Amino acid sequence: MKLSSYRSNDVRLEPEECSTTVQQPWYALKVRTRSEHIASTALQNRGYEPFLPSYKETKRFCDRTKTLERPAFPGYMFCRFGASSRAQILSSPAILYIVSFAGQPAIVPPETIEAVRRAVAAGGQPSKYMPAGLQVRITSGPLAGLEGVLLRTGKHNRIVVSVHLLQRSVAINVSRDCLHEVPPPKV
Repeated sequence: MKLSSYRSNDVRLEPEECSTTVQQPWYALKVRTRSEHIASTALQNRGYEPFLPSYKETKRFCDRTKTLERPAFPGYMFCRFGASSRAQILSSPAILYIVSFAGQPAIVPPETIEAVRRAVAAGGQPSKYMPAGLQVRITSGPLAGLEGVLLRTGKHNRIVVSVHLLQRSVAINVSRDCLHEVPPPKV
């Protein structure tokens, strides 16, 4: 470890990885729920680059209206660090673990981080994850009650409605707000 700055009564340690010119990979961290800001501040104070995507929500109480900042992914955040810093990351307040697959910390592509940054900056809010292939029902509008398979997600959610008797299908674009998952039939 090396000292990055020294002021009277204030010593701030800088991780070794931060002094190199190579960009470190992004990782997803599981943090204690409702402690995301504590974890982010602690990591920032240790010299890391945390990313806590958040959005503003207006909450109405009986006597006032308040604008709150909420995490876009409750219980999760992102941080850029090197592999040798795992112990220091895990010893930070409110950090539970590094999201891993097959025992290896999963690297989050920088393109994904940038996409989340842009979506949140544009006013994006959390939404239920709906993968393509999911059986959905349209809940509002002129097509309310119609069921189909979600063909594509993204800017325009495309749903396919099939008439099995005729072996024909029709595809339409539908707003995500109008779609809800159809529970699988009980056996």
